[in-house]
Amino acid sequence: MKTVLFVVSEVGYTWDEVILPLEEFQLAGFEVAIATPGGRPAQPDPAGVKCYPLLHLIGYGTRRGRSPNSPLGRALSKQLAEPLDLRAQAAVEYDALYIAGGHGALFDLHNNAQLRALIRDFYRQDKVIGALCHSSSILCEVEIDGDSLAARHRLTGFPAALEHVILTARLVDRRFLPMPLWTGRQLNHNRRRRPLWFRILEVLNLYTTVRDGQIVTGVGPKSSRRVAAEMMTAMASQPAAVAVQ
Repeated sequence: MKTVLFVVSEVGYTWDEVILPLEEFQLAGFEVAIATPGGRPAQPDPAGVKCYPLLHLIGYGTRRGRSPNSPLGRALSKQLAEPLDLRAQAAVEYDALYIAGGHGALFDLHNNAQLRALIRDFYRQDKVIGALCHSSSILCEVEIDGDSLAARHRLTGFPAALEHVILTARLVDRRFLPMPLWTGRQLNHNRRRRPLWFRILEVLNLYTTVRDGQIVTGVGPKSSRRVAAEMMTAMASQPAAVAVQ
């Protein structure tokens, strides 16, 4: 049985960015191990666990059928309350690495030295790495032989334009303000692999998912399932060409 290491923020993760890929991996027979930076319980973004009849269609909140009160939600909540300690994990023990997003990732995952080291180890061992939404910014900080992963691969993540919209609409919980950085801006520093057409696409299509070799990234909650599916495809068919959906 293949095992995926799930890294989740203790400060604040997006519910659908954990429960949806978790379900995809489990349905495919994968084992999932959840870890947080210090082995402490992961805290959800309050907005991410609320059930909004319409807003969940654009990735804000969740559906009642996969809320924390659902059967799968209760099982996930238990795992998130008793996570592994990221500092005790090694790439050799897993087949793939998945990093969940959410604004909290900007605080306790982005500059986490242990996570950066793990990403380098997974990469050097030719294992698949998935990063979703705000967690994609972490890949901009990981260097391999002098080049960041953002320079080596085309990445997507939460766009700066959408960040501006949700900040203006006051849809970001106050615990995440002020934000230490914007994921979209971090990604856009590498314009060679992120041309204008691509940056427009990820704003218009909330399902945007990119698989470039062994790295898979997604825009946000709506691309959660696709990220998991592309990770499994990448594990089965490496090396792979760039695939944008």
